[in-house]
This record gives sequence, C-alpha cells and structure tokens, in this order.
Amino acid sequence: MQTQITEKTETLEVVHHSPNPSNPTSQVDFLVLKIASRCNLNCTYCYMYNLGDKTYLQQPKFMSEEVIDTMLERVIEHVHKHHLTAFAFGFHGGEPLLAGKAFFINFVNKTNALFAKHNITPNYFIQTNGVLLTRSIGKLFNELKIQIGVSLDGTEEINDAFRIDHKGKGTYQRVVAGINKLEDNRHPVTGKIRVGLLNVMNLNCDPVELYYHYSNVVNVESFDLLFPLANYQVAPFVPSKGPFSKSLTPYADWMLIMFHLWFNDKSAARPHIRLFDMLIKQVLGASASLDSIGNKDNGLLVIETDGGIEPSDVLKSCGNGITKQNLNIKTNALDDALDKELVATYVHNGQYLSETCKRCPIVEMCGGGYMPHRYSKVNGFNNPSIYCKDLIKLISEIQSTVVDNLPREILDLYPLEKLNYTEIINEIYAQSYAS
Repeated sequence: MQTQITEKTETLEVVHHSPNPSNPTSQVDFLVLKIASRCNLNCTYCYMYNLGDKTYLQQPKFMSEEVIDTMLERVIEHVHKHHLTAFAFGFHGGEPLLAGKAFFINFVNKTNALFAKHNITPNYFIQTNGVLLTRSIGKLFNELKIQIGVSLDGTEEINDAFRIDHKGKGTYQRVVAGINKLEDNRHPVTGKIRVGLLNVMNLNCDPVELYYHYSNVVNVESFDLLFPLANYQVAPFVPSKGPFSKSLTPYADWMLIMFHLWFNDKSAARPHIRLFDMLIKQVLGASASLDSIGNKDNGLLVIETDGGIEPSDVLKSCGNGITKQNLNIKTNALDDALDKELVATYVHNGQYLSETCKRCPIVEMCGGGYMPHRYSKVNGFNNPSIYCKDLIKLISEIQSTVVDNLPREILDLYPLEKLNYTEIINEIYAQSYAS
C-alpha cells in the first residue's frame, strides 16, 4: 500500500516560509500524548517505526508521573493565558494500551480534579491498534469518558498485507475480536459499536466492499479515510493493473465511489465518514476543518514520553529527527513551541502555502492539503500536496453533488455555481507552466 521511505537517516534541514504577520496569536487546545513509545505491532508503513525516523529508540518506553504532572501544570498556564474553557488529550503511541488500565484511571482522575478547580472541560481520546481491547477496558473508558479510535485498513486480506505483528502475522482477526468485545459501547438503538475506525486507503481494496464491510460486518458507527503517507520524495502507490491504474486522480476516483454510495444511503444506520461530513459542511458554508484538509489552525502539539514538545508526529515521515525542537515540558511552556518555524507551519497549515495553492479557487476548502504530503528535499513544505489533483477532483464533485441536491428555493436565495475540476486544474497549472 505504501512504499517505505528508506533514504531518511540524517537529520534534515527544513525549508520554511516566512511567518504570515496576519496570523492570530497561536494557541494549543489538544495534546497528543505519546504515553508508550513502543508498539506490539509492526505495520510496514508506520511513520513511527518504519519510515526512517529512529528517534523513538532514545525515548523512555512509558511516560512518567513526573512528565504528566509537569505537563498538566503547563496546560493550566496555557489555558489561563489564552482564556480557554476546554482542553483535549489524545492517548497515543506506539500502542497506548501497553501503559495499562491504572495509567488511564490515574491520569483522568488527576486531570478531572485539577481542571474542576479551574473551570476547564477536559476531553479524552485514544487511538489504538485494537489488539488489546477487552470488555473491561471498554467499560472503563466509558466511565472515564475516553472516546475510542481503532486503526484498521479494510477487509482481512487487505489489512493483513501491512498491519502485522513482530512475527509477520496479520492482525485483522484480533482487532475485530477486540472491537466486538466492546459490548458496553454499543448504540442503544442502532446496535452499532461506538468506535471510530481510521483507515489508510488502499487502491487494491474495493471501496464498495469496504463500505459495507465496516457498516455491516465490523458494525461501527464511524470511520475515516486517510491518504497514504507520500510526498515528492516517495510517490503515492498506484497499482499497475485495475480500474485506478491509469487515472491521474486515482485516490479521488476511489473515494468518490464510496462517497456516492454513502451519500445515497438513506438508512438510519448509515455510518459517519468524517472526511465527507466535513467537506459537505464546507460546501454549505460552515467553518469546518481537519488537520489534513481545510484552512483552520491546528491547535495540536505532541508530548513525547520524555516530555519532549513536538509538532504533529506524522511529520516523522519526512525525515529522521525532523520533529525534534529541543523543547521539553520540564523546561518550556507550550507557547515556546509555537515560536518554532516547523510548529508554526503546522499550526497555520492553511496559510503557509505555495504559489500554486494561492492561485487555486478552492484553497479555502482544501487549505493546501496535509503538511507531510507537501514535503520535498528541495522546497521543504513549499509545494502543493502530492495529492493536489485528487483533492481538487474530490472537492469539486462533492460540491457539485450537494448543489444538485439542494432545493430550488434554497438555490434561488443562495445561488451556488458548481465547481468544475478541469477548469480549476487548467487555471492553476497552466499558470504554473507559464511561469
């Protein structure tokens, strides 16, 4: 599904844009906590372990009580400075469930007590590979109000080609068994399991089969689609045969098959697909964004097991040590990280744009795409997304579909002209070639 990045053993010097002076004051409202720096799986495309970054070897295996206590003090300082009323924590790894149930009980109880004194609302999320899920963990996370996300990449054959353990064995059966143990997490009406799946797209997987597989077989409430990690150094995977092999926009074509199936699914049990939900909100004029698409700021930082403060860990896919900022929660405030160029580029992802992106009429929706997808050794992140044409086609067709389904009285009041993929491509890339 993804080609491994092997030419990434040196620490990279990154090319940045100059900061945009119109940016509002940055703030953080979400910390991804690397509570375990090791994993019980060995997924071939993992940006933590198999795309060239080796800095995890220098990290403690688990986050200490000292790091947690100091981090919470820094959060309180930051919340008061920026007048925030809510703050989120995402438990991540490695595999966060390796930290054990006592870790989550201690962390949530301590944080809840501290936040209550300061009138701050906490939110908790976990992203797990699902192998260690049990019914007791599901019940505990319900009690602690920790929302569960599970990584799974499709049907058994597709998933097990890449999501493997350290013995090379596939993980699908164990992950689905773990999800099915979450009996106490089912929706009382639909019976669907309240878990959000993260799925890295694979063009060898039939999108129709995948839709029904997640909706009816795995039976989850929601799932999301992620582009494979690729950039100008390592091109996206495209199969040599099959319906997407000759397309200039293979990932858009794949997603649009699923989009139309999902859009026309009128059943009460239709799953949520976060990417589609967000793009429809944008089409209808709402302010909506993800860290991978859209132009809203990303108020997210990563805290490593040793307390290191870094930008999004997905940037590790761009080179060994690239996320290291020489900052630590023990000696630095969260605002110190926001002064770093790499962090500022990520936080204001939709404003640090290439000239090509600035010419694009849908840049407000796309935001230039996901930051790691823009990377090249020559220009750093000063490029359009490697998936630029896929994004334009995806957004254009979703917008046109929504417009076609709006009532006439709405269109009379708020005329919307349908986007045209070919016209947009000609507009932005003809100018690129001319210049």
